[in-house]
Parts: sequence; C-alpha cells; structure tokens
Amino acid sequence: MNNITGRTLDLNSFPEHAKLCVVLIATLAVGIVAGSYPALVLSSFSPSTVLKGAGKSGKIGVSLRKKDLLFSNSVSPSRSSLETMVVYFQMNHILNKNLGFDKERMLIVDLQLRQ
Repeated sequence: MNNITGRTLDLNSFPEHAKLCVVLIATLAVGIVAGSYPALVLSSFSPSTVLKGAGKSGKIGVSLRKKDLLFSNSVSPSRSSLETMVVYFQMNHILNKNLGFDKERMLIVDLQLRQ
C-alpha cells in the first residue's frame, strides 16, 4: 500500500490499544449503519396488517417476489458448484506449479538476530 500511495504508513508506531479502539469503533459504526436501513423499513409496517396479508404490495410486488425467489433458488446450486470448481483449480495450480527451484536441495539457515 505504501508503494501505491507514495506515502509511508507504519502501523507499528501506533500503540496496541489505539489499534484495538479503531477496530472496535469501525466495527460498531459499520454494524449501526448496516442495521439502520432494515430497522427503519421494517418499523414502518404494521404487524397486524402484514400478518393478515393486506399489505401495500399488489400483484406486481407478489409476482416480482416469486420470480426473485425462483431465480435465486435455481441459480444458487450452480453458483456453489462453480465456486467450488474455481477453488479446486486454484489449489491444483498452487500445488503443481513449477516454483523455479528444487525443493529437495534447499539449505535453510536460521539466523538469530538480536534486538
């Protein structure tokens, strides 16, 4: 990221508690923003009206929901299969790729650096 932006950002200069606070605040903010819209939309419905089935949606809304349900249920299995195949081919490529060196003839030197 430093090379892309042309700036230097060293996260080691920040104290650990500051990093933790930023992560917690960001998580709470995203959760609040993501949960606000569904909560506001659902709070506008009257439970008794919805349970009776006398909602605002007409034939177009019901038809659209049925088509969406049919489409999502028919596409989901093939999508899962496709994703599984992609992961399989990626793992196969990683395991069988020529690394450019012989793994059996490597010398590993462990240097103990003092700080």
